[in-house]
Amino acid sequence: MMLLNRQEKNMTSRLSSSLLLGCTALLLLASSAQAQVVRPSNTLYLALKGGVVTYGGELDRTNGVITGDRIDNRAWATRDFGPGFGLEVGYQFTESLALGVTGQYAAYKNLNEAYPAPNGTRSAADCRLPENEDACRINESESLPSLIAALRYSPFPSSRISPYTNIGGQVTFGNDDPTQRDVGFGPYAGLGIDFMLGQQLSAFVEGNVSFIFDDAAVDGVDPGSVTGGIGEGGDDADYDNLGFYNIGLRYAFKAPYTPVMIEGLQCPAELTAGESGSFMAMTNMDATPPVSLSWDWGDGATGAGMSASHTYRTPGTYTVSATAVGDYNEDMDTCVVTVVEPQIAPVLTACRISPSTAGPGDTVTLNGTVNSDASQPVTISVQWGDGDGDSGTRFPSSHSYSEPGTYTVTATARNAYGSDSCTATVTIADTYCADVSELNSVYFDFGSAALTADARERLDENLDVLRRCPDICVLVRAYTDDRETEQIRLSQARANAIRDYYVANGIAMDRVRAEGLGEDPNADSKEDPGPGDSRARRGDSIPATCGTFTPRGTSRR
Repeated sequence: MMLLNRQEKNMTSRLSSSLLLGCTALLLLASSAQAQVVRPSNTLYLALKGGVVTYGGELDRTNGVITGDRIDNRAWATRDFGPGFGLEVGYQFTESLALGVTGQYAAYKNLNEAYPAPNGTRSAADCRLPENEDACRINESESLPSLIAALRYSPFPSSRISPYTNIGGQVTFGNDDPTQRDVGFGPYAGLGIDFMLGQQLSAFVEGNVSFIFDDAAVDGVDPGSVTGGIGEGGDDADYDNLGFYNIGLRYAFKAPYTPVMIEGLQCPAELTAGESGSFMAMTNMDATPPVSLSWDWGDGATGAGMSASHTYRTPGTYTVSATAVGDYNEDMDTCVVTVVEPQIAPVLTACRISPSTAGPGDTVTLNGTVNSDASQPVTISVQWGDGDGDSGTRFPSSHSYSEPGTYTVTATARNAYGSDSCTATVTIADTYCADVSELNSVYFDFGSAALTADARERLDENLDVLRRCPDICVLVRAYTDDRETEQIRLSQARANAIRDYYVANGIAMDRVRAEGLGEDPNADSKEDPGPGDSRARRGDSIPATCGTFTPRGTSRR
C-alpha cells in the first residue's frame, strides 16, 4: 500500500511538472505576437472537438500485466488510448477569457478489465486465468459521458497562434452498478493552442486531465473502502484520472472588433478669454467603426467631432475631456487649458477735430474711437502740436490756440500690451476778416464830389481793414440828395473819388468797383436844415466777394 501511494504521488508530481513546462513553452511561443485584435469577444461560440482519451485507475493495464501484488500505473497518460469527442457551447467575454460547457462522450480502455474480487474470493492470480476473466470483469462497457465546465484564459490573444489554459470542473457518469456511486466530480485542467483561421473560425489542439472523486465513480472499483493489500481490496487512492487529447474547430458568432482608443489630444495650453481655440483627438485607425467623439470643455459646454473649436469667455483653468465611443467600448482622455485675461492692444480710429477751422481763443474738440475689446485700462494722450504742453487724457479732449496756424494733433491710446496713434489737422485762422461785414461810409458837401477831411479819415480806417484782409473787395455806391442836379453824373463822380482814394493808397484797382446810383430814395430835404439832405449825399463802401462783387453785408457807420 505504501508503495502504491508513493508511486501515485510520483506520477502526480511528474504530471504537474509536465503541465508547468508546457505552460512555459506556450507562453514563450506567444510572447512574440504583435498587439492587435484578431479574436472575437462578447460573443457566443460553438466548438467541435475529437481525439483520444486515457484512463488511470485500478483497472489501468498500461503495462499489460499485474506485477506482483500491485498494478503499474506509470504510463496511463501516454498509452491505451480510446476515442472521444465533445461539443462545447460557451461565451467569449474578452479576447482572453471565455467560459465553456462541454458535453463529452468517450471510450476509456481497460474499464472492462478483470480485477481481483474485493472480498478475497478471487485473487489477482485467479483473475489472470482466462476461465475467470469474465467473472472478475468489473464493467460491461468502456464508454462514459461527461459534462465539463471550464474557464479558458489566453494570455496573448493578439497572436494568431495563441496558447491558453483550461481550469474548471468535470462531472462523469460512470458504471451502472446500483451498489456503487455512478456520478463523479473533480477538478479539470489543461493546456491548448488556438490557431486563427478567419475572423470567426479557429482550430485548436489541447490536452486536458481531470481527477474524479470518489474512486468508484469511473471504474466501479474502490479498494480503499476495505482494508488489505492489492488483490485483496486494499488501496489508499480515492480518485481516478481521465485525460482527453483532442483537436477541433471553434466558431464565434460575432467577428472580432478593435476597441477604439484615444492615442493623443492636441489642445492649446493657453488661451485668451474670447479667443477661439482648436482641439483635435487622434484615435487608432484600426478601431472598428462606427466611432464618434464628444468633447466636454469644462465650462458647461460640449462639442463633437475629431476636430472642434471652443471659445472660453472667462479666465480660469479648465479640464477638457474627449470621449471616443465605438459599438463595443469607449475611451477617454483629458487635457488642461489655462484661459488668461485678454492681451489686446488698443486700436485707435476715427480721429476728428471739430471745428476743423477756428480762430485764436476758440475751443476745438478732438474725438476718436478705441476698439471695445482692448485690454483695460486704456489711457489716452493728446499732443496738440502748439508746444504749450497741454495734453489731453481722454476722449473727448478740448483745447484752444492762441496763435493762427495749421496744427497737427496726435492722439495716442496705450495699455499694457501696446499702443496706437492717429492724427488730425486743425487750422487756426484770423477770424477778424471773416467777421468784416461793413465799412465806413463818407459824406459830401452839397453839389460837391470832393472828399472832405472827415471823409479821408473814414476811408483811412477802411484802408486798414482792406490791407489786413486781402480777400475782401469793395463795392462803392454813391448817392445824391433830392435837391442836387445832374444826380447820376454827380453820384458817379463821388463813387469814383472814393475808388481813386483806395487805389491811390495801395488797393488794387480790381478790388474796387464804383457805382453812382443817383438820388437816394430815402432822401428828404425837409428833415435837414441845410440845403438838401446831408445824409443822402454819401458814398458807401460795401465789403464784397472778389470777382462777383457780391456784398457781404451793408451798414452805415
